[in-house]
Amino acid sequence: MSIQSYLKRLKIKWRNIELYEEALTHSSYKNEHPDIAWQHNERLEFFGDAILEFVISEYLYEEMGDTYREGDLTKLRSRIVSEEGLQKLAGKIEIAPMLRLGKGEEKVGARERPSTLADAVEAFIAAIYLDRGMAFTKKFILRNFRSHLTGVLEGESLLDYKSILQEKLQNQGKRRLSYKVDSVTGPDHQRHFKVTLYIDNKPVSQGEGSSRRNAEKEAARKALE
Repeated sequence: MSIQSYLKRLKIKWRNIELYEEALTHSSYKNEHPDIAWQHNERLEFFGDAILEFVISEYLYEEMGDTYREGDLTKLRSRIVSEEGLQKLAGKIEIAPMLRLGKGEEKVGARERPSTLADAVEAFIAAIYLDRGMAFTKKFILRNFRSHLTGVLEGESLLDYKSILQEKLQNQGKRRLSYKVDSVTGPDHQRHFKVTLYIDNKPVSQGEGSSRRNAEKEAARKALE
């Protein structure tokens, strides 16, 4: 597939095609083809990392309540903008077949190497930014990162509510925190849990969810309100 066709499939109306050529060119390919007009993607990778962190930081700042402290937001961002997360984004936009790699790197399987894919995604994001500006880049990132963002925020951010509550109680002295399952309803494949959170044996809040863990997380969130 040509780069032009690839960009059309991603609904990117390019202005400077050479930026995308560079983003998809590994240093090993440039070393073997020094006469190509563009450079390899390492400089773009550096820039794209900063752009991605900014977009995700802004998203978390706007979406997460003020229950979250700076350290909590930093942890969430690091989970989202991780090599694993970038690998998922690479799969979403199917970037691997478009990479230009040297013969040696190709031979050792670099096309599917997580670090190679993560670097290419960052470089590609920088190319989009330089070509189309921040507004378009932000939409592109959030649209294609949506399922990963949701997974992290649903699975990990609520976990922080329990941690935050635990730490808050510890700062107040030795206080006993416990969770009790009140009911489990629904068929095996669609359970619904209700859990009550107790502090010093006194009921404080109740949470509901598709698992005991999620119900406990919801109860902790309510206790912090």
